[in-house]
Amino acid sequence: MKSGWPAENIMLGLLAEQPMPGNELAQRVRGDAALRASWRIERSEVYSLRGRLTKSGTTVEAEGGQGGGPT
Repeated sequence: MKSGWPAENIMLGLLAEQPMPGNELAQRVRGDAALRASWRIERSEVYSLRGRLTKSGTTVEAEGGQGGGPT
């Protein structure tokens, strides 16, 4: 896959390690100091990017979808 945005590669790496919905991805980024230091992305961008990857067929929704979404 050719990525137009480096964050796509980071997100795909996280999803390859452990499939998770957008809210878990956002929590993981916020809770990991090393990841936050190297990847500056807003919570809303996580959801947007996750949706783009799913829409393009690069990823699929985990069973149960993304739940209730952001709070």
